[in-house]
Amino acid sequence: MKLLFLLPLLAIISCTDPDIPNNTVIDESINNLMSESDIADLARDMSESLRGRSIANNDIRILNIYSIGRTVICYFDVPIEMELDQSDVKSQRVDQFKSGGFAEAFIKNEINFEMWFHKNDEMYMKVRINYQDLI
Repeated sequence: MKLLFLLPLLAIISCTDPDIPNNTVIDESINNLMSESDIADLARDMSESLRGRSIANNDIRILNIYSIGRTVICYFDVPIEMELDQSDVKSQRVDQFKSGGFAEAFIKNEINFEMWFHKNDEMYMKVRINYQDLI
């Protein structure tokens, strides 16, 4: 069975560039989890498509996307003068996962999502969304 897996980052970051592909198809058997290799491939594809892009209407840039085990990690560069609220970032992203229809795929495949925000090459903030947070 094919699962149409929309790139969740596109909705999460509100990227509107028409040159970025808006979905990818992943082979998956009914009742089987995506393998860690499939998750790594997904993260690599997302990174190739989105690396260097600014998100939403601000100066936060995507530096890289990769996976560790069952977690997709998005690494961002944040301008030094910008301040982010960790609980607000997490609640907004959880809401976007749910309203965008991505929560079900993350829950079904037990995929976690982390956002690592860096300023001046130092960790500024880390936000983790466990797939259970999306239930």
